[in-house]
Amino acid sequence: MLEMELSKSAKALLLEMIKDEPDTYTKLKYSLRLTRKYTHSLYDMLKEFENTGWRKDLVTDLREKLCVPDSYNYGRFKKNVLVDSMDEINRKTDITVFFTEHKKTTGRKGRKSIERIDWKILKKEIPSVTDMTEESWAESLLQFLGNKVSIRHDEAIAIVHRARENGLSRVQMKNRISVVLGSPDVKNFVGFCVWAMGREFRTPAQVKQRFQYLTGPVQRKYSGEWYRLLEKSMLCPERMTPEEKKQYRLLCALKST
Repeated sequence: MLEMELSKSAKALLLEMIKDEPDTYTKLKYSLRLTRKYTHSLYDMLKEFENTGWRKDLVTDLREKLCVPDSYNYGRFKKNVLVDSMDEINRKTDITVFFTEHKKTTGRKGRKSIERIDWKILKKEIPSVTDMTEESWAESLLQFLGNKVSIRHDEAIAIVHRARENGLSRVQMKNRISVVLGSPDVKNFVGFCVWAMGREFRTPAQVKQRFQYLTGPVQRKYSGEWYRLLEKSMLCPERMTPEEKKQYRLLCALKST
């Protein structure tokens, strides 16, 4: 494997190109993904006609432009050059292409040979940078959960979108999900995770840090139960029983005395 490191000046030029010439950058980005011998050149040729949606090439001209050896008969040229390149372009780039063959009758016996290739060029809908980032986060989230909990890709996207909407980093998102994983009796894991990405969420450590000033004798006596009920009231108030709510109000009253 060959590894290269760009100098600061090269990085600056690349960033400037991305800003000033986004089309050139996009073309380069997809071209670098191509590995077959003839695909690079063919992609560049077809990309030039992306806006028209079509392109026509005489077979003789196309063979010359792509530097195809004379030893390639048409069958080999079609399979190894046209079809293989088309498949790679469709899989790895921002355009979808397909071609049709136009025949020409030659000779006294009326034999037909392929004279021209007509290309159809379609633009793909490429996700925005934001969408691609959310896809990356979602994949990371699914790997993080592993075998702990099974969720769908669209559910991971929903959690990620909520986290990014509230300005959380990837690490903060995973930390909050770890809290959810450690919470007992979570019936709707995805819904709980989406809620946990909100601004009102507090981890148990944050709750204890916020109320660490409770040092009086009465508070010390009830600190363990107080923290448990306080945490539950902030993380999942809908799961508090009437008895727990009553006890929580009583402890709050004792705290204020």
